Amino acid sequence: DQYSGRKRIQNRRKELNISSSKIALQLGMTEQYYLKLENGYTKITVDELICIAIILKVSPQSLLLKNQLLVSKIG
Repeated sequence: DQYSGRKRIQNRRKELNISSSKIALQLGMTEQYYLKLENGYTKITVDELICIAIILKVSPQSLLLKNQLLVSKIG
């Protein structure tokens, strides 16, 4: 579900010690807008998801799919 994907984004960002302001800057958006994406107040576009995945050094699928086995079989 969308909540799980957003939680995976937030967890990975924190795991890499990347601040929300730094990722927002890299994405070319305000921190407030980024936090709305991460917290589910604004829908994430496919382009934004891909850019976030690149910054977080993961595949977009790993942010979307619950089952990591599916990710490894697909990728």
